[in-house]
Amino acid sequence: MLRGQAEILVIVGVVVVVSLAVFYAFQSNLIVPPGTGISAQQRTVKDAVNTMIRNNALKTITTLAAQGGYDTAPANSVTFLSKPVPYWFSAGASSKPDVLASMASSLQSAIEAAAPALEQSLDRVTFGAPKVSVQSFPRQLDITVVMPTTVSGVTKTETYAVSLPTRFGEALELANQFVQSYPQKRYLEIFTISSIFISPIKDDVQSVPVFIQPTCGEIITRTSLDVMPEMEELIKTTLGGTYMVGKSPKNNGATAPSPNYEIPQLGGKSFPDLDVSFHLPDDFALDFGSFQMTPDPVIAAFDIIPFFGGCVPEQVNIQYYVQYPAIVRIKDPDTSAIFQFAVQVTVKNNKPAPVSDQSSSATELQTALCANPSCPMDLLVSADSQPLDDAQIVYLGCPIGRTDSSGQLQTAVPCGAGSLQVRKAGYAPSITSRNNQDVQELSVSLQKIPRFSLHLHEVD
Repeated sequence: MLRGQAEILVIVGVVVVVSLAVFYAFQSNLIVPPGTGISAQQRTVKDAVNTMIRNNALKTITTLAAQGGYDTAPANSVTFLSKPVPYWFSAGASSKPDVLASMASSLQSAIEAAAPALEQSLDRVTFGAPKVSVQSFPRQLDITVVMPTTVSGVTKTETYAVSLPTRFGEALELANQFVQSYPQKRYLEIFTISSIFISPIKDDVQSVPVFIQPTCGEIITRTSLDVMPEMEELIKTTLGGTYMVGKSPKNNGATAPSPNYEIPQLGGKSFPDLDVSFHLPDDFALDFGSFQMTPDPVIAAFDIIPFFGGCVPEQVNIQYYVQYPAIVRIKDPDTSAIFQFAVQVTVKNNKPAPVSDQSSSATELQTALCANPSCPMDLLVSADSQPLDDAQIVYLGCPIGRTDSSGQLQTAVPCGAGSLQVRKAGYAPSITSRNNQDVQELSVSLQKIPRFSLHLHEVD
C-alpha cells in the first residue's frame, strides 16, 4: 500500500512539474495556443494579400482593356483620346492577343511591384515570386496566385484565390465574336455604303453622289476635294448611329439626321448588358491615300440634239474607294473599364473591299507621290482680272486644295512635272503642263462659261 501511495505521489509530482513548465512556456510565448499567434497573423496576411491582388487586378483590367488586351500596345495601333488602340482587324486579316495570358503576366508584374510595400506594412512577413493564373467567366474573373509566404520565420507556399465581379469576360467574348465574323460580314463597310447611297441632297446633288445627271443647260462639276469633307462627315454620322442589336433609339425617324444601324447577334448573343459604341481616332481626316473617287473630276454636261432641239443630259456614275479606322468600345458596367480595339474599314468600287485586296485603285507610286508634298506652290487664280476664290487645284493627279478669298493658294505640292488642273463651277477649266519651278509663283486666269436658257416650243 505504501508503494502505491508513493507511485501516486510521484505521478502527482510529475503533473505539477509539467503544469508549471507549460505555464512558464505560455508566459514566455514558447507555446502558441490554437487560434492565436502565427495562425492569426497568417489570416491577417492572407486578407492583406487578397486585398492587394484585388486592387491590382482592377487596375490591370482597366489598363489592359484600354489597350485591346495587350500589356503594351503594338505598333499597328491608332490613337483615341491620346491613347494607342490596337488593330484587331486590318489589311484583310485579324490579329489579336491572348488576352488572359496578358492579364496573368501583367498582374504578376503588378503583384511583384506591390509586394515590398506590403511586406513593410506587416510584421516579419516576406513574399517569394508569385505565379498567377486567370480564368474568365461572363460575370467574374477567378484569379489564383501561388506565392511563397514567410510569416515569423515559417515559410509556406500559399494559394490566394480572388473572385472579381466584372463583365470583362463577356466584353472579351463580344470582341472575339465581332472580329471572328468580320471578314465575312463586314458590318461597317455595309453601313458606310448604305449611307453613301442615301446621302442628303445639297445644291440639287447628293453630298456624296453615286451619280450626277444635270438638267438641260446645266454643267455640274465635282472633285474629290469637294466630296472628301462630305465623306468624312458621312463616316462620323454612320459610326455615331451604329448600335448593337436592340440598342438603337426608337421612334427617331423624323428627327434623326441619318438612319441607325444595328450589329446583329454575335455567336447567337445580343449582349444586352454591355454598352457598345463606335468612334473615329483623334484628328481623323481622309487624304489621297485613303479616299479616291472615279472619275475625278466629275464633269456632267448635256448634248444638244441637232435639228430637233432639246438636249440629252449626261449621267455620270461615281465609284469610291475609302478606307478608315473604326474604334469599337465596350463598357463593363461592373468596373467601368472600357475594352477597345480598332478595325480597318475598306470600301472599294462602292462595295466592301475583298479581304484579299484592300488596296486603293491608285498605284502605289501615285499614292506615295501624293502623300509626300515637299515642293512649294504659290498660285494666284483670277477671272476678269478679279481674284477667284474656292478654285480647286489638282497637280500631278493629286488634289492640292482651294484658293482663298484673295484667289491665292500657298502650300506644298509633290515634286515633279505634269498636269496642273484649275477648276471652278461656272468657269472653263485650265489644264496645263507644269513643273515645280513654274508653280513656285504662277498666275492662272479662268474664263466664265456663258449661261443660257434653252426653251423648246412645239411647232405645228
